[in-house]
Amino acid sequence: MAFEAVLAAERLVPRRWLRVMVAISLVIHAAALAVGVAYSFWTIDEVPLPAFAVTLVGGTPPAPPPPPAKRQAVKPRPKIDKPRQLLQPTEQAQKRKDDGGGRDDGVEGGVSGGDGSAIPTAAPAVAPKTIAAQTARALLLIDPNKDPYVVRLPPAFQRDRATFTADVYICVSAEGKVTSVKLFRGADPAIDSQIPTVLSRWRYRPYLSNGKPVPFCWPFRYQITTR
Repeated sequence: MAFEAVLAAERLVPRRWLRVMVAISLVIHAAALAVGVAYSFWTIDEVPLPAFAVTLVGGTPPAPPPPPAKRQAVKPRPKIDKPRQLLQPTEQAQKRKDDGGGRDDGVEGGVSGGDGSAIPTAAPAVAPKTIAAQTARALLLIDPNKDPYVVRLPPAFQRDRATFTADVYICVSAEGKVTSVKLFRGADPAIDSQIPTVLSRWRYRPYLSNGKPVPFCWPFRYQITTR
């Protein structure tokens, strides 16, 4: 029993030392934590600014509007009646008055006081008449399938069995010359610019109406087909 008592006494000594060390450690940590919290409240670190610059560019301010001009009252000028002067009519004016404003050798329908000749009047313009496509084709003096009266296709369009169609309205003068070419529907943007130029070279025989040549217009569908 005495030996076991000695062993129990030796075991009690380390346990007490361990408890003392734990207590001291807790006190030190608590003190360090308190110091750190107090230091964080008293010390504030400055945050560095970002590394870029902003430049503000402003325009010239508009000039202020000019002050409104003061209107000055305009005083009406008094009217002064000038004395009228009676002029003695000349011998030539008196003669014209006696003749009724014309000349003795005047022509009926002429200008009063002129040289006695009547002013010729221009003949009224004749509106073009729209005719059938079959009648207009019969009046053609050229071959529309030969140069320079046919549209030339680009090499990329020269393929077998390709057809390009455009709706055209042509007006022709009384002498048989083309006066205007209107393209209502194009065939292709690559050749549409050629169509008015080429068709304006066509020539026709005069179209007679009541035995007189008159201008005419005719609509038709212009087709280009490759072979």
